[in-house]
Amino acid sequence: MSLYSFVKIFHISCVVVSLSGFTLRGILKLRGSEILQNRWLKILPHIVDTFLLVSAIILVVMSGMYPWLIPWVGVKLAALVAYIIVGAIFMHSKEQGLAQYSWFGLSLLIAGYIVMVALTKSATAGF
Repeated sequence: MSLYSFVKIFHISCVVVSLSGFTLRGILKLRGSEILQNRWLKILPHIVDTFLLVSAIILVVMSGMYPWLIPWVGVKLAALVAYIIVGAIFMHSKEQGLAQYSWFGLSLLIAGYIVMVALTKSATAGF
């Protein structure tokens, strides 16, 4: 197996763990669960997301697919920034009800879009 293939598999694994973890934490937040106060649930996502980001940077450098050269990579990066902002608003918001569900739903839609762009290598994935 090539180094690139190994890093890509590691990156995809981090994506699965990160999105699964965010979804679980989101459901716990919507339920008002005290489990969210566990220290490991506050630290682990940052560790996983650091590995995810580092592996993404390695893949970009190894492949030469820089966001300013390859449109779908640029769109994916912009969507990632949106996902981080919307997800942070959701996780740190004190809002209840429809607003809370809306922020969570929007963050999951953006995450789904990022995955579709990655799978199709098209900025118009799903449209």
